[in-house]
Amino acid sequence: MIIWGSRGKERTIARGQFFCPSCQAMRTFQHREVGRYFTLYFIPLFQTSKLGEYVECNVCLTTFKPEVLTLTRAYLDELGQQTQLDDAIAEIQRQLDAGLPLQALGKGLVDSGLSEELAASVLFRATQGLYSTCPSCGAKYKASLQFCSSCGTRLTKP
Repeated sequence: MIIWGSRGKERTIARGQFFCPSCQAMRTFQHREVGRYFTLYFIPLFQTSKLGEYVECNVCLTTFKPEVLTLTRAYLDELGQQTQLDDAIAEIQRQLDAGLPLQALGKGLVDSGLSEELAASVLFRATQGLYSTCPSCGAKYKASLQFCSSCGTRLTKP
């Protein structure tokens, strides 16, 4: 008597890290495939069909479609760009603390390849929208500064 048949079986295709939409954090995952296998004496011998695949978060055990891994790459790219922007803003804040006027920093950003709108946005974030103006020469500085570095005049508060 020969006993044969089929049954479903899962196997892990890949492991790694991804941004889990459920946990809202970077987590480890298992990329799993479900397939139907031919069995002989209840031993799976070979896969006869692929039934599907999914990604499972190892922390919350939530399952997702495999496309979540491509979203992770996009998220990491975006996160990398955000980190670069945060680093640039921190550097601009250091230069503002040193007494450089907003116009000089804006010109430097435009000269480095940013559009004028993006440069203005970066300067706005760096100053949080608060700046002092020199009544003598019209230069704009970080709000915490008291004197113009160009002409020495006391700055007017925002």
